[in-house]
Amino acid sequence: MSSQIGQLFERDLWCFFGLPIDNVNLAEANNICQKHVSSREKLFVSTPNVNFLIGSLNDSDFYDSVLASDLVLVDGMPIVWISRLMGIPVRERVAGSDLFESFVGGELASQVFFFGGNEGTAERACASLNERNISTKCSGFLNPGRGSIESMSSNEIIDQINASSPDFVVVSLGAKKGQQWIQRNRKRLNAPLISHLGAVVNFTAGTVERAPAFLQTMGGEWLWRVWQEPVLLKRYLSDGLQLANLLVFKLFPLLAYSRYLKFFSQAGNSSITTVIEGDKAVLHLKGHFTVLDRASLGHAVLSCHSKAPSLHIECSGMTYIDPYLVGTIIVLKRLILESGGGFEFTCGNPVISKLIRLNNATAYLEKE
Repeated sequence: MSSQIGQLFERDLWCFFGLPIDNVNLAEANNICQKHVSSREKLFVSTPNVNFLIGSLNDSDFYDSVLASDLVLVDGMPIVWISRLMGIPVRERVAGSDLFESFVGGELASQVFFFGGNEGTAERACASLNERNISTKCSGFLNPGRGSIESMSSNEIIDQINASSPDFVVVSLGAKKGQQWIQRNRKRLNAPLISHLGAVVNFTAGTVERAPAFLQTMGGEWLWRVWQEPVLLKRYLSDGLQLANLLVFKLFPLLAYSRYLKFFSQAGNSSITTVIEGDKAVLHLKGHFTVLDRASLGHAVLSCHSKAPSLHIECSGMTYIDPYLVGTIIVLKRLILESGGGFEFTCGNPVISKLIRLNNATAYLEKE
C-alpha cells in the first residue's frame, strides 16, 4: 500500500466537481497503458465526458467506479474548457477512441477483446481490427445481451474472456453498466488493461462514423453523434441542463470564492504537523496549500502510514486548498480504506468547508 500511496503523489491528479482526473496527454496515457500491458500490472482506465460527470454525481456506484480507476482521462472538450477555468492545467483532451487507436497502432504486439455492443457489432469490430496491417489483433468478442450485471458476470463469461488471453478488454455496455461490470469483475479478469470505451466498438466496426477533427476540437462532436444516432439527443439535452446547473451553482461561485481567498491568503506559508495517537496518525495542515505542496504532503503521509494504519487530516488552520490537493486527498482516502485503515477528514473551518463543498467533494470526504 505504501507504494500505491507513493505513486498517488506522483500523479498529476486534480479534482473536477468531485471527480479525480489525471492531467496527462495522449502520448503519456498511451505509454502508461503499454507499460502496464508489458508488465502485466492491471490498469483500469476511465474516460469521463459530460455524461460520465453527470452520471457519477447522480449515482454513488458510478462515482465509486471512477474513483477506483487507476487512470482517469479527460474525454470531452467541455470538461477541458471548464477545467482550465478552474485553474486545472489540462493540456489536451484524451478521448477514449483516440487512446484506443494510439494503443492498437503502436509497436507493441497485443490482443484486444470486445465485450458488449449491439448485436453483431463486436464481431464486425473484431474482424475489422484483424484486417488492419498492425501488430495488435482481436483475440475474441462477446455480446452478453441486455441482462443484469450479475448475469453478465457468470463464470462462463469470465472464463471465455480469459481463455482468449487478451491484453486489453474493451467494454461497451453503456457507461453506468459498463463501469459497474468492470468494478465487479476486474480482479477476475487476467487482462492487464480494461476500460469502458462505448463508441470504440462502433467506430472500429464501421457502424458509426466519428466526427471530423475540426468538430472534435470545437467541442461539436455531440452534434455529429446526434445526427448519426438521434436516440442520443434526449441524453445530451438532460446532461447539458444538469451541467448548466453545475456551472451556475458550483463553478461560478467557486471561481469567485477561490479568487477572493487567494487575494487574502499568503502563498508559500503552508505547514504540516503530525501526531501519532495509537493506531491513528493526525496531520494538522495550516496555511495556503496548492500543487506546490505535493512533495511535502506526500512525504508526511508516507511517514505516517509507516507508523499507523489510520489517517486523520485536520484542516482548521488552512487558509486555501487548490483542486490538486482536493483530488489527491479524495483518492488517498480510497487507498487508506482499501488497505483496511481508517480515514477521517475534518475542516473545523468554514472557509475551507465552503471551498470543499464548491469543489463538490464534501459528500465523499466527510462520509463515514
